Amino acid sequence: MSRIYTAIEFGTTKLTVLISRRSKSGGLEILGLGNVSYPGIQGENWKHADSIRSVLLKAVEQAQDSAGLKVRHCVIGIPNEFCGLIRNYKELTLEREISRQDIEDLRQSVEDYPLPDPWEVSDVYYGYFNADGQAVTSPAGIRVGILGLEASLICMHGKFIAQLTKYMEELKIAVDSVVSVPVAYSTALLTPEEMRTGALIIDVGGYSTDIAYFKDGRPLIFDWLPLGGKHISQDVEKGMNIPFSEAEKLKKRCSLADDSRPYPEGSQAVTDGDQACADGAVDRGAFLRQIVEARIEEILTLSVKKAVASGLIDRECSIVLTGGGLAMYKGIREFSEKVLDMPVRLGVPDVIGLTSPALASVYSLAMADPPMGFKGFYLRDYIDSLLIDIRRRL
Repeated sequence: MSRIYTAIEFGTTKLTVLISRRSKSGGLEILGLGNVSYPGIQGENWKHADSIRSVLLKAVEQAQDSAGLKVRHCVIGIPNEFCGLIRNYKELTLEREISRQDIEDLRQSVEDYPLPDPWEVSDVYYGYFNADGQAVTSPAGIRVGILGLEASLICMHGKFIAQLTKYMEELKIAVDSVVSVPVAYSTALLTPEEMRTGALIIDVGGYSTDIAYFKDGRPLIFDWLPLGGKHISQDVEKGMNIPFSEAEKLKKRCSLADDSRPYPEGSQAVTDGDQACADGAVDRGAFLRQIVEARIEEILTLSVKKAVASGLIDRECSIVLTGGGLAMYKGIREFSEKVLDMPVRLGVPDVIGLTSPALASVYSLAMADPPMGFKGFYLRDYIDSLLIDIRRRL
């Protein structure tokens, strides 16, 4: 039975709805896509009901029209601004063999973490057990003095989720599950080896950058920066003295790999783009690249600095750069490696019709494990899927 999935991502500049189904090989088949620009949900924007409802309806209608079916249920992605991670460690003093009840008690203890309203623990990822200083995966039957356990607790903003769920209910769309976008990234974009040895995901959106670090199969760091691709546009707008809309278009033509036009000596001190070009002090294309690279370098270095400050990240770990804010630039991987002196690769969906890094979030949500349990809509999914195949054969 081929089940249809609808993933909805509330990004900082665009609301995206993806309707898809899994192929027999486990890949993703795109059925419909809706992508609508909006002011985002950052800050208090998520409380502006009329604005969010209208954009959500438009994006859903776009996806439904292209898929030829009605969205009945969905999974919602939650960005780092509205989810967090807490590492909690607990110990039991035993001085005897470890029983299965001891393991259950310790797990329950490490899960128990008081959070202020409106935050709630949504998921728990356990680390290795610490048996008298030795890391073990199955400690039952081992005689120890002290048994410890650390877990990563994923926390979500309950009021934010309730509001988004309300919007979906008004459209008669059931919310199957709410997924942290960084967790979805880990299953869709990271390799098993990266999950084991350590990988830092830097997801640059329009107005913010999400940071997540995974090692030993679990998340260890969630963080974010209030900087993104729109800030590059603002820099270009001011530096080149052009309208913001033109800056948005111009920056996309900037190639970080183009070293054919080196900066003139002393050009770093130039601040007025128009005057600089008029005086011949700097080539306009090189000046644009200088502006873009300066902000990209800031975003990259601050992201890694935040992660390194935790004391958990290894400088030898791999970095996966994704999101439409940076990953769309030609030469971004080489430039990032030069700036950070760390290995960098791009996290981009490898699906026909969905190869833009700006769609990596919604792709990852669609690839996340489906919610468990029968909820009464599988038969309708199956019928919709059959109708799609019939229409394609006709």
